[in-house]
Amino acid sequence: MAGFGFLIFFASMAYLIAGKWGVLIAVMLFAASTLGKLA
Repeated sequence: MAGFGFLIFFASMAYLIAGKWGVLIAVMLFAASTLGKLA
């Protein structure tokens, strides 16, 4: 679950830095990494 904790931390920092755009980027990166694992 370390990766999940890092994801939350990254999303939180991105939100503080870039607001909604930061969250959008974090979600896109998470989706990309998930698809990469499934591929």
